[in-house]
Amino acid sequence: MRAAFVEEESKDTSDAITWALRAKYKKGEVNINCAKFLGYDNGPGGGLIINEKQTAIVRRIFKEFLAGQTFYSIAKSLEKDNLKTGADGSKWYPNKIRQILENEKYVGDAHLNKYITTDMYKRKVEKNIGQVKSIYIENDHPAIISREDFEKVQEKLNLPQE
Repeated sequence: MRAAFVEEESKDTSDAITWALRAKYKKGEVNINCAKFLGYDNGPGGGLIINEKQTAIVRRIFKEFLAGQTFYSIAKSLEKDNLKTGADGSKWYPNKIRQILENEKYVGDAHLNKYITTDMYKRKVEKNIGQVKSIYIENDHPAIISREDFEKVQEKLNLPQE
């Protein structure tokens, strides 16, 4: 009986946190954890500010991809130059390069509710494919990549890979 009560209380807390976050999103208030996010730091009040040291890495990734480099070759060149990931690691993976190239935050936008927690007990997170309304905010914070380059990268990412 006590376990059921604790479980229900935990669910209520989770629901309250989810509701509060969604209410903030609707008001355009964005709170992004930058602990493992390359190129930005959390500024005063929770907004994103550019991390100049990491910005060069982000710009390099975009530049090399537009120049025809593969995810794998970009990852290897970053490792060769001993550049750290957003999590301050030294190992770069091709899928991480792709995630950086697809991330709208580098053009200054924020896509909220892009992922949702579908099982609070197992902490299962999945891509939101319409289960919850997502919110897209343009020009939310300073951009690292020009909109023109970002759009070129998105077009290239959507082309069939050879």
